[in-house]
Parts: sequence; C-alpha cells; structure tokens
Amino acid sequence: MANAQLLNGNDQSVHSPARRDILAGAVWAVPVLGAAIAAPASVASPLCPTLAPASAWVWRTPASGTLRTNNNGTATVRTGPNGAEFWVTHEAAAATGDVTIRVSTTLNVRAGQTYRFQISFGSNYGNLTQATSTRSTVRLDVGPTPSTLFRGSTRPFTGFTTIPNNPGYTHTNRGTAGPTYTATATGTITVAYVFTMTATTATAPAGDDISITPPQIICL
Repeated sequence: MANAQLLNGNDQSVHSPARRDILAGAVWAVPVLGAAIAAPASVASPLCPTLAPASAWVWRTPASGTLRTNNNGTATVRTGPNGAEFWVTHEAAAATGDVTIRVSTTLNVRAGQTYRFQISFGSNYGNLTQATSTRSTVRLDVGPTPSTLFRGSTRPFTGFTTIPNNPGYTHTNRGTAGPTYTATATGTITVAYVFTMTATTATAPAGDDISITPPQIICL
C-alpha cells in the first residue's frame, strides 16, 4: 500500500512544498523588494536653499556717510506690489557727500552649484520732484568675498540698470533682473544690498527713493 500511494501521488509531503516553506521564502524576498524601492531616495538632489525673510535681515543705517536728520526718511521693510520689499527713503546730509545703507543676510551654498537671484525693483524722485532731488543707487553683493551681481540707479547712469520711476510712493511700475552666482566652495556666504544716496545740495535737498525685493533663489 505504501508503494501504491507513492505512485498515485497521494503522499503530499513528497510532491508538494509545505506551507511553512512557502511562507519562509516570502519573508526572505520582502527585504530585496524594499531595497529596490528605497534606492532612488539615496541619490535625490538637495533642495534649493532659501533666504531668511526680509524682516530678519540686518540693517546698517548708515553704513557710511552722514544721514540728513531733519526729515522722516526710512530704511525698512514694507509690503509692495510683489510682497515684502526693502524700502529706503533716507538721504545724505547737505554738503557731506554720499551716504550708504546696507541690509544683509546669509545663504548656505554648495560648490559648483549656480544660483539665480531673481529680484524686482522700483523708485520715485525725492519728494516726487526730479528738479529738487538727487540720484540714488542700489547694488547686490554676493559671496564670501563680495561680488556685485546687480547695479541699479534711479536715473540713467553708465554701468547701471535704470530703475523704473513712479509718480507716487507705491511702486507699481517695476523692473526685474535675474543675475547668477556660481559657488566656488560649500559653506555660508553673505547676501547684501548696499544703497547709495548721492550728495544733496541747497537746491536739491532730497534723495530719490528705492524699493527692491529680497532675491528669490533659483537653482540652475
């Protein structure tokens, strides 16, 4: 009878794998599948860094020169047509030369990565009158040893982008720029705007006003 059962295939322990053997094989297969799914995460690109919000940047008012004190000039953050922007309406004291104001923050970068600094800007004449006001400029400095990526002027000036003028203090007429910077080393760099208000005179006692947004960082 034993031989007959073997020939007829009735002895399931000989011809079919046990259920526990199947389950054991399945358990060993799961980690292999999991490793295959997880692999792409290990080669994902780092996220593009972002700058601190405008309210957290550090001001030096002034960074050099002498401010006119008998007016209500400002160097602050306001909400403009494109969100937060730096708003500078100060001017140089009469007969003292130029005055500068600096606002800065830091950015973490990776060696070899190229970053675009997308910005928006506008201006108006001091006291909204061209004849009795003087030119103002702004530049964007980036890097451990600062490199100037952008120069803007409220009036046409060689080597500078002309910042669009507005008939009022709300700068809806705006310009844009997107200069780039390629990091030479991994680490922390400085990002700064430097505003320069040119010397005023007795007949032109006011300086032009400038608004400019914090850069939006785009990784290329």
